Amino acid sequence: KWFADPFILRDTECELTLLVEEFDYDVNRGRIAQVVIDKSKDAIVSCDIILDLQTHLSFPVIYRIGDKVVVHPENSVSGFSFMYEYDECSKKLINPIKVLDEPVTDAIIIKESNEFKMYATRLPDPNGCNLKTYVSKDFFGPYTMSYVDEFPHCCARMAGQFIINDGKNIRPAQDCDGAYGKAVVFFDGHTKLGEIRPSTYKYAGVHTFNKLNNVCIIDIKRYDYP
Repeated sequence: KWFADPFILRDTECELTLLVEEFDYDVNRGRIAQVVIDKSKDAIVSCDIILDLQTHLSFPVIYRIGDKVVVHPENSVSGFSFMYEYDECSKKLINPIKVLDEPVTDAIIIKESNEFKMYATRLPDPNGCNLKTYVSKDFFGPYTMSYVDEFPHCCARMAGQFIINDGKNIRPAQDCDGAYGKAVVFFDGHTKLGEIRPSTYKYAGVHTFNKLNNVCIIDIKRYDYP
């Protein structure tokens, strides 16, 4: 199996708790897992499947709404987009809410002015140049299509949550120009600020960047076979 799309749920002195896509070759689809890492041992000490559907799941975005933790995973092959409440006692995602009737990929929501905006690509061209914006007055939707922003290269697909820096919303994006998830590129609007890109032949790409407080996390795709 392998893990991808890490989002930080909790960071303590001893442990780092993540929500990730877990892809098990015996199951042959992505599931959402909670992974706990022991910092002193630098090792995974537990892995619990918190959402398992008949269709592929990935990119479990975490939001903190009041006293609740809300998770919005990608499930584009189902044709819909749902949010879930995270139940810490059962370690499960519960109470699904449909927010969009479209097959969006790697959606990220941010509040701008008096409305919520969902930025995403969608099938059948998830790795292309068009970043779509959906809007809603309520965080839980429903969301409606607003406009499409076109990029000169295939850097529309989101790579993680927005980074607030000096009052600006910095957008991590996936460089999919020629291949899926080759690098993470950071944008201020259409201005490229920097990137994280593998520098050796051992690695095929980087396609997720997230942070919580002062902790940042990325995923790296390694060549497992010659």
